Amino acid sequence: MSNVTLYGNWAGSWIANQTNSTPVSNTPVTFTKKISDGTYLWNCLACDNSSQCRFASSNNTFTIDSTPPELFLVDPNNDHAFSSGTTSITFSWNVIDNLDSNISCNVYTQDAYQSTIYCSSETTCEQEISGFSAGSHAWSVNCSDGINQSVRSETRNFSIVSGRNSGGGGGGGGGAPTQNVTNQTKGTNNTGISGYNSSSDNLNESGSEEAGSKGTNSPGNGNISFIKKWFWLIALIVVIGIVIAYFVVSANVRKRRGILKRIRYSLE
Repeated sequence: MSNVTLYGNWAGSWIANQTNSTPVSNTPVTFTKKISDGTYLWNCLACDNSSQCRFASSNNTFTIDSTPPELFLVDPNNDHAFSSGTTSITFSWNVIDNLDSNISCNVYTQDAYQSTIYCSSETTCEQEISGFSAGSHAWSVNCSDGINQSVRSETRNFSIVSGRNSGGGGGGGGGAPTQNVTNQTKGTNNTGISGYNSSSDNLNESGSEEAGSKGTNSPGNGNISFIKKWFWLIALIVVIGIVIAYFVVSANVRKRRGILKRIRYSLE
């Protein structure tokens, strides 16, 4: 063996890079080079003392990857609130790698592993996960390239609104759903007529009464006042009619008495 020369394309073209002039037959020859990230071809040209030289039967390929993937969460946003009844959520993220086009990503919720999906570099990756219940949750993603360089995303929080809170209103404790019932309270309306006034009170799930004021307003009060007014008007008309009739009858009686007197005088 006279020499062994290393060839490769990491300098931008296929060229000789380094020569070992003291090789030992049947002993490995080592070359040390500083090469940037990328995928390259290499081979060696070995020459004997008679200047007969030969490459290996085929080129070899190697990859240098010192950069882990980059990972960006897309959706849902941090502290996003989902509506009541949501059980399935689609998570999405972008992953970028300088060399690998097929990157393995694991999805976690509450730091518990959920699923693995393979993503193409520089594209949006999605995974739907179901089985969520009302309350607070968190999610994150971990991606690894072909040589197991991994990156873990930030952790984002999200929540699913409880059905007890989705109706709005109500103070602390999440607010129990309420149902409206109609109670009847005995009272006196503004006409002086005893009756029943209806008021709407709220009962919570345990059946206890919530803040509902029993009012005195009755939808029948207006009708009673109207009937009363007409009653007095009709009564007045009847009284006037009776008085007029009385005077008419009295006049007729006096007139008849006068006629009878004249007849009597005529006969005498």
